[in-house]
Amino acid sequence: MSAKQASDDADPKCCTVHAPLDRFGRAGRWLRLTALEWSLQGMPLLVAVQNRRSPGWTKFFQLARFLGEEDFYTVVTCFLIWVIDQKMAYLFGILLCSSFYFCNVLKNAFRLPRPAVPPVKPLNVMHDWSFPSHHSVNAVAMPWYLYFYSLENYSLETKSFVIFFLLTSVWSCIIMFDRIYLGVHSPADVVAGGLLGVCLLAVYRFLYLDMLIDDLIVNSMSNILYLVPLWIIFLTVMHPESGYPTLTRSETTCMLGITQGFLLANWPVTSVFAPFPALFEQGVPDASLPVLLGRVLARIVVGMVCLLLVRGVLKIIVRPISKAILEAGGMKTFVSSKLAHTTTTCYNESTYKLPGSYGAVNAGSLDTSSPADGDESAEALLKVLRNQPYPPSFTDTHFDSDIPMRVVVYTAVGWAGLEGIPYLFHYIGI
Repeated sequence: MSAKQASDDADPKCCTVHAPLDRFGRAGRWLRLTALEWSLQGMPLLVAVQNRRSPGWTKFFQLARFLGEEDFYTVVTCFLIWVIDQKMAYLFGILLCSSFYFCNVLKNAFRLPRPAVPPVKPLNVMHDWSFPSHHSVNAVAMPWYLYFYSLENYSLETKSFVIFFLLTSVWSCIIMFDRIYLGVHSPADVVAGGLLGVCLLAVYRFLYLDMLIDDLIVNSMSNILYLVPLWIIFLTVMHPESGYPTLTRSETTCMLGITQGFLLANWPVTSVFAPFPALFEQGVPDASLPVLLGRVLARIVVGMVCLLLVRGVLKIIVRPISKAILEAGGMKTFVSSKLAHTTTTCYNESTYKLPGSYGAVNAGSLDTSSPADGDESAEALLKVLRNQPYPPSFTDTHFDSDIPMRVVVYTAVGWAGLEGIPYLFHYIGI
């Protein structure tokens, strides 16, 4: 059944899912309807792929899924900071934050569901909206940024770059196909995520936005970075809500906090310690391979333990304070990390409906060629639609108390990862 047919069959008992795009009237609802149509048209491909699943390939793609997870990129970023190249690492981290922000903004703006269950049988349970695929955004933007940055800044042999190119291509393709194999995204979600990744990469790398950011950071005479906390608050406020409790806005807040920590750690005005470069930037000409590997392993283990301690201790301290302040201000609060896993966002034609025009017009139908009532023109109907109030959702009336907590905690995590922990490595001699 098509998205338009599904929405045309709506009845008052159906669940009409409103989204921020609906505020733009006919154009916004047309965008949502079109995107949902594209998603539903990919169902035959998802079913065909799931009919060819095998235990071996399922294990492979379940493991490959980690290559697109936040935890994986956390390890990669830390490895780059502590071992390879600090400048590349924090620019990589800022791009990762941008990927989270723009993808999650679109997810919450569209509020489109995961593939229909049935006929699709997803191998992982997802609790957030589907369009676009965040794994696909990262699969394009992140590995290819490392490739192009290395191409311009390192003098490697042609053979090394060819191998790097092939590994990057395989990495990207595996992650994007992984979303289809596991049944958690439609082909439209994956393509849209890939295109968003290309756009972010083009602006950030090929228009040299990353170099501009680096120049602003290292220029101690520039006062623009005093505005970073205000900019973080602005981006957090402008981030659309998810409607149902999900982790999208909360995850974005984590990345904004880490970026703020990176900026503060690199900015000479707020930097506490003298900069200590990554292990390979220091030069280790006399170290044998076992000694070098031992130092790398020691940095990863010690660094990750310290980051986990910083995050865990600060969460215990800041979370109750954040909740108490918000409730003292008369705000209704909830904790996204506790409620998000109760949210189901899979498509079901009887429970997921796009909002309708008005009155007798079927929910989700944007065909206004005929009037809803005998004496009401289609143009008048559209005028009513545009002026129709946007129904409040749960997250519009309740504030996630984790958001201010995550800004504080992950700012500290970002600063510790880029400045505090490298100082610890220098102090203990690893």
